[in-house]
Amino acid sequence: MLRQLQLLLGAALLVLAFGVAAQGLARDEVGAMQRVIDAQLEAFASGDEQQAFSLASPGIQERFGTAATFVRMVREQYAVVYRPASRAFLRPVVEDGTVIFPVQMSDRAGRVWVALYTMRLVAGAWKVAGCQLVPGASSTT
Repeated sequence: MLRQLQLLLGAALLVLAFGVAAQGLARDEVGAMQRVIDAQLEAFASGDEQQAFSLASPGIQERFGTAATFVRMVREQYAVVYRPASRAFLRPVVEDGTVIFPVQMSDRAGRVWVALYTMRLVAGAWKVAGCQLVPGASSTT
């Protein structure tokens, strides 16, 4: 039952991600957010904990306190984000003023996920304010 609910939620979020344009977001803003997410993924891949942590919002930094604690949580609870086998950026959406940037990822076992990044503008720079994983479809747009 819980698995079915998760799949239903994942499907609903994918419809939202694919079906709604990123209203109010300029192309350069979308590019800037993508570069931040990409840089954080690269920092995880290269073992640069400080860089990965620096791209998180102040709220995330406050919650985890140190780069090591943050990266340990990502490695243990978001393994596909920590070391994706592949990734494809989808179209961001704005929902009630919150920017959600979906990134389709596959893990080393070939399972497909969508990482829903919540992005926040902090002092003129985009930061990762959260990430939720949902099972994803196997195609990109």
